[in-house]
Amino acid sequence: MSDPLVVELFVSGCPSCDGAVALVEKALTRFGPRVKLEVHDLGQDEDVPSRYGVLATPAVVVGGRVKVESCTADRVERAVEKQLAG
Repeated sequence: MSDPLVVELFVSGCPSCDGAVALVEKALTRFGPRVKLEVHDLGQDEDVPSRYGVLATPAVVVGGRVKVESCTADRVERAVEKQLAG
């Protein structure tokens, strides 16, 4: 089995971010162990988003690139599906 695809969620404590964690976790459940979620709080990990050019939160990085800056389950699922398909 290969390493799981890392999906990173950047949050900052904004009202949208509060619900984004649960939304992304739920959206990723259908992918099982093929996907691993890492949540970064910009209040604690201030230097991390500069690697990806995150401009707004919540933001989802899939495969090392910002894929979703407006978190909806559908957008997250499509970004993950596309990355897993290669």
